[in-house]
Amino acid sequence: WEDDPGQALDDLAVGINALWSPDRLGGFAIITNPYTLAVEPEPVAILRDGQHGVLVQVRHLRSREQVHNSVTVIVERTDGLAPIRVTARDTDPVSPTYWAGSFGKQNETVKTQIPLTRAAATLVAQRRLAQSLALARSWSITMPPGIGQVLDPGDLVAVLYRGEVTAQVIESIRYAKDAGSTVVADLRQFRTITTLPEE
Repeated sequence: WEDDPGQALDDLAVGINALWSPDRLGGFAIITNPYTLAVEPEPVAILRDGQHGVLVQVRHLRSREQVHNSVTVIVERTDGLAPIRVTARDTDPVSPTYWAGSFGKQNETVKTQIPLTRAAATLVAQRRLAQSLALARSWSITMPPGIGQVLDPGDLVAVLYRGEVTAQVIESIRYAKDAGSTVVADLRQFRTITTLPEE
């Protein structure tokens, strides 16, 4: 806490599968991490290109960088018992990041001393995996201030761009300073992980 208060708050949020982020009013909000959801929630907005659309500019990236298709969570026990260890993997054979496919095997190991049960560690592994896989497709979207000013980090939006509809989570947003400027949101694809991690 003394060295990095921000990281300390992030660590606390990880333990309850939550996110904290600045809000539009200059404070901070704590929200449930959308990647912990087993089903896709209703989008708070639909953003589309073309006629009557609100997308001014879209930058879509596909990347392998920092993408892991397996996450192992190790919970260190303070009672001297063996650590709890759970692994979640992308087991969808049609996924471009499938564990046994051409993407390869990229595992991330997360160690924590937060006292988690096996079920809670499972949720952390699934959430970390979903967030990591979502990095494979990310967007930066520029919008006019009208719709953009009511969106917040953590919101899920539906984006219709070049004939493809994707569910995306807003990671960060830079609001318009006045009516003549634009809103820029950074987003990544919403992914759910429904399979249970390996024991």
